[in-house]
Amino acid sequence: MKGDENAARAPAEMIGKKRSRAAGIRDMYYRQASVNDVSDELIKSLASVCLEYWSCLREFRDEPVVDHTDYPDVEPIRSRLGETVRVKSQSKRRSRSYVYETVPAVYQLDAEYLVEVTHALDDLAQKLGFGAAAAQDVEVFGVDSDPTGEDEA
Repeated sequence: MKGDENAARAPAEMIGKKRSRAAGIRDMYYRQASVNDVSDELIKSLASVCLEYWSCLREFRDEPVVDHTDYPDVEPIRSRLGETVRVKSQSKRRSRSYVYETVPAVYQLDAEYLVEVTHALDDLAQKLGFGAAAAQDVEVFGVDSDPTGEDEA
């Protein structure tokens, strides 16, 4: 019986870890973007977490609560895996103004697209029941959380 509970809890824990990692990397993006300094390493981390999170949730693609449109399009990320591109960059030498260098193709992905993919995956995880449940009775100063008065019994 205990083995069944552990088996049932494993996907939720794994998805929770992916969700938490995505949130942490998103936060790092917001910090870097606020000073216009988004690093290539952060783009690589965002792309990686998108694919890892998507792959984790893909297992549930046949669940009745979701359809294929709930899954964000990660093909732009997948198609760049293992690929490189030549980019023109500023030369550090005085004799040349530009040089060409080879970089991973994922560096060319738009960071905002990657952030949106993580948000879409959070929505999908929530739809599948892997999100945090909001408290039913939220105490808000001056607002009755039970306007019907049914809880007064």
